[in-house]
Amino acid sequence: MSDTEKRKTAGAVMEIVDHLPQLSEPIELLPDESKPGNHLQEHFPFQVILEETLPPPPGPPSDCEELPTRSEQLATRLLEAAENPGAYVAAADAFVPHRHNFQSVASALVYRAMSEDGEPPMLHKAWESWAPVGRATSVDAELAGICVALCKALALPGCTAVYLFSNCLPALRLVTDCTEHGGQQHSLAIV
Repeated sequence: MSDTEKRKTAGAVMEIVDHLPQLSEPIELLPDESKPGNHLQEHFPFQVILEETLPPPPGPPSDCEELPTRSEQLATRLLEAAENPGAYVAAADAFVPHRHNFQSVASALVYRAMSEDGEPPMLHKAWESWAPVGRATSVDAELAGICVALCKALALPGCTAVYLFSNCLPALRLVTDCTEHGGQQHSLAIV
C-alpha cells in the first residue's frame, strides 16, 4: 500500500499499526483470566468436589485392605446425600446410536435422597428429562445430560449440595473445563 493510500485509509486496523510500537506488554491468545473453569476448584474447594470412583482392578485381591465394591461406594454416597437435608442426587446418561441417521439422546434425572430412623436411603424423583442432542459423540451427549441435570438440581428450592452420578469419566472431567472442546458450551453453562 502506498503512502497516499495509507493516508486516505482510516479504520481500526490502521490505528493499531500507528500505535503498535507503543505497546509494552505482549498480547496473549488465551490468558489465565479467560479460563474460568480451570481455577473453579481452587477458589471453591469445599463447594466443588469432583470425586472419581473407579471400579477395583480385575484379578485376585491384594494383601492390603480390600477395596469397596461399586455398589458399596454408591450406598455410601447415597447415605451422605440422605444425611444432608439440602442435598439432591443428579444422574445423567446418554445414548448414541450406531446408525448415523439418528440423533443422540441425553437424559437427566434429579432425586431427593431421604432416610428415616437409620433405614436405607430412599430416592424420591424430583425431576426428569430426555432430550435429543443431535449428532454428537458419546462424551458430548453425556456432558449435555450432566449440564441439564446439574443446572436443574441447583435451581430446585433449598438445594445446598448436589451429588452427581455419571458413567462417563471423560464427560465428568470436562464439567469444569472451559478450554476449547466439543461440548464447551455445556461446560460454560455449568460454570
